[in-house]
Amino acid sequence: DKDKLLDISPKEGKIVDISVDKDTNITSLKLSNNINVHIKQLNHKDNFTDIRFSRDGGYSIVDNIKELDSGIDAIYDSSFGYLTIPQYNEIIRGTDMSIQGYIDDYEEGLYAHSRNDDLEDLFKLIYIRFQDAKIEDDKFELLKKRVINSVENKNPESRFYDELAYYIFKEDQRQSPLTKEDVNSFSKNNILKEYKKIFNNAYGMNVFIAGDFDSLDAIKNLIKKYIASLPSYKKKIYKKEQDTIRGEHEFYRDYLTEDKATINVAFKNDMRKRFSIKEPLRIVVDQKLNSWIELRGFYSL
Repeated sequence: DKDKLLDISPKEGKIVDISVDKDTNITSLKLSNNINVHIKQLNHKDNFTDIRFSRDGGYSIVDNIKELDSGIDAIYDSSFGYLTIPQYNEIIRGTDMSIQGYIDDYEEGLYAHSRNDDLEDLFKLIYIRFQDAKIEDDKFELLKKRVINSVENKNPESRFYDELAYYIFKEDQRQSPLTKEDVNSFSKNNILKEYKKIFNNAYGMNVFIAGDFDSLDAIKNLIKKYIASLPSYKKKIYKKEQDTIRGEHEFYRDYLTEDKATINVAFKNDMRKRFSIKEPLRIVVDQKLNSWIELRGFYSL
């Protein structure tokens, strides 16, 4: 029978090295396509598994932040693989599967979550997300209208933080507040080009898996089939610290629209600080310990 998610069978990759940290019981795998996977088998008895892909880079190395940041929603609203969005929604209806790519200031990757009964389907969706992306014309036009409406009806608080970011980053044009002219100049090709640099190439990704799965060997088989087979082409992995203001500054804007004041106190942190491989996995575990609320904080494994 035809697979409901994949129209092709992935070419299975290999696990080329395995190590186990005895202190944390984290199993680390090096894959044949230059991806590293770190697995923590939990004993929470809640029948769920969380997965996080992570790699240095993010918006710090993107030329046109505004275009990709706004335009990425058009990719997520368009069909992917051979699935239309209605077909995809039908498949995940009644399940707890979720998958979402992300791009932060200095990091890029993907979050995924499901019940263990649906785990292979989740791995298939991850595989699909790293295949060729597209933007459908109607979704692109709807996105532009939505973003322009947001720009034209921006509330004072949003306007303040947009202008503050521009000030903090020394008026870097990549951080300048979005305008209607910016949106009208958006290009599908440019958005897809930047997106594919991240999500059509899994080279150098670190993958963190935490869950209550019964069999570590079963997880390894899914990893070989759906993660070790992801497209991977050698690329430089780095993040570029953005130049920001130093010392004490006062930033004041009066929009005369509300009887309200906002105070923002910010401290610069050294983004070059390196954490051990346990830290991102703690975030995944933290997600499970807190009923899958927003990923924050670190807990002991």
